[in-house]
Amino acid sequence: MVTIGGYEALHCIINAVVNPGDEVILIEPHFDSYSESILAVNGIPRYIPLRLREGGNKASDFVLDKNELTGLFNEKTKAIIVNTPHNPTGKVFTHEEIEFIGNLCKRYNVLYISDEVYEWLVYDGSEHIRAATLPGMWGRTATVCSAGKAFNITGWKTGWLIAPEYLVSGAMRVHQGSIYTCPSLLQIALAETFKHEKLLLGTPDSYWHWLRQIMTGKRQQMYDIVKEAKLKPIMPDGGYFMLVDITGLNVDRSGYDDGPPLDKIVQQWLIKDKGLAIIPCSEFYSGGHKKEFENFIRVCFIKVKHNILFELFHIYMWYVMIKHFRRLMIGNSCEFYK
Repeated sequence: MVTIGGYEALHCIINAVVNPGDEVILIEPHFDSYSESILAVNGIPRYIPLRLREGGNKASDFVLDKNELTGLFNEKTKAIIVNTPHNPTGKVFTHEEIEFIGNLCKRYNVLYISDEVYEWLVYDGSEHIRAATLPGMWGRTATVCSAGKAFNITGWKTGWLIAPEYLVSGAMRVHQGSIYTCPSLLQIALAETFKHEKLLLGTPDSYWHWLRQIMTGKRQQMYDIVKEAKLKPIMPDGGYFMLVDITGLNVDRSGYDDGPPLDKIVQQWLIKDKGLAIIPCSEFYSGGHKKEFENFIRVCFIKVKHNILFELFHIYMWYVMIKHFRRLMIGNSCEFYK
């Protein structure tokens, strides 16, 4: 089923299958529309966080507690949403991890919603595993894809849902009652693009091969400059986002006991003083887990280096040249780099 971006595909499948009181398991951090769509139909989000292993510095070090995950499945569980490659951590779920989740879905008769919009951006030999291809999973998997992410045309807002007929028919009713149809010209253009790319798939002339090469270089540039800025980057295995541990920033928290978390204070400083837009990682978490992960921000490395890399370099220069400084932040004083 063709949709207005992957966003609408998620909206349609959630509205089609989730009834009031049904529980849907969400892996944190997660794309904020997941919980919004579930709550809109009076479903109940159940949260489990990915936790970074002690001393971890790459996305694969974010792991699920299997016992904790198993404990969330029950007779009220309608679905679980798994995003791989994962936004914002950059984690690419392994075959073993997806198989474990899939087996829980089969045991408890749960729908596996697989958000695979970043499927073509995987690095360092990581392999994207499509949940629907695992034994016994096609009949209970709804896969969400995005042309915007696949071809870097996010403004075109074209996506699709791949699922068995009984799931697509329900999602189609939601689609027809809200969006009704998708722009024909965009679909024709994308069909021609896929036809061309299919002939080149797996060769050096493939667009996705070129894109991975370009993004691998940008990823390394981002990693190196964040390190130079005396912060801790988490190397992603997929996607075009990188988490940065900002614990190294010495921020005066006085007056903020019940106010914004650390990542939001840093976000405001970067926007106001450096013209640099980042996302505070706590925004990807429920209230129960926000406090655990407020020491991370998400940066995007798909832009040319003049933008974000140039500004991050200046954070490093400020560290070298100005050892002590204060900035007025949201009516309070924030001190960086004591």
